[in-house]
Amino acid sequence: MPRFLANNRPAASFRKSLGPCQFGFAFAMLIRFAVSGGYADQFGDFTYVECVTSIEITDFPDDFTGNVVIPAILCGKPVTSIGSRAFADGKLKSVVIPSSVIRVGDHAFADCRFLTSVTYYDTLDRLGSEAFGDCAMLNNIRFRRLHANRHGLPDRDGGG
Repeated sequence: MPRFLANNRPAASFRKSLGPCQFGFAFAMLIRFAVSGGYADQFGDFTYVECVTSIEITDFPDDFTGNVVIPAILCGKPVTSIGSRAFADGKLKSVVIPSSVIRVGDHAFADCRFLTSVTYYDTLDRLGSEAFGDCAMLNNIRFRRLHANRHGLPDRDGGG
């Protein structure tokens, strides 16, 4: 099987199971692959796939040892999904998942043995099986609410 590269890295979609974003738009992705030579793109350390109206993070370097704030928007589109095993086996210490994310894939952060803190919002609709499996040091999970203020506009709740 040929090895497809995106920015000198294997295209994550070939290594990880397909999420709903890639599966639902498979034809469009094949067209994009034929036109651009690959469909996994890179923004900083994030590898992602661009869907018609959203972004899915599909990979992140396993050797990163700091704190991660997942961007809410890439290429002008909301980051709505974190793919299966996207951060798995990593050495990150903490992660903030933005309110734009509605799906975290199976085993997305599995085996992140140094992960101690996760922050996410009530907009999360699906947390995949074993998303944080074998994260032995995980002891701080912050759940933040998005609620309407007195003007009916979304407002971030600073509480945990």
